[in-house]
Amino acid sequence: MTQSGSSLSAHGGRTGCGSPANVTVKLNKDISAWPDSTLAEQTVSGTEVSLHSQGVCEERSQYYTYTVSNTGNTLEGRHAYFC
Repeated sequence: MTQSGSSLSAHGGRTGCGSPANVTVKLNKDISAWPDSTLAEQTVSGTEVSLHSQGVCEERSQYYTYTVSNTGNTLEGRHAYFC
């Protein structure tokens, strides 16, 4: 996750895989005691995938990257404060 001005960018993907899969990278905002909000997401199919989902920072809060593929693999990035 990176920030440039008020823009946030979530980075994710998959490497070292022989068969293609649909991979989605989400930019999420952590909302305490509520379901988290997805600010941006991007999906691509392939064996080697690198994605950057971009969104606008709403306020100083915790944001994180969430990567999921249709193979069932998921990865939730570190929650960090931005803006």
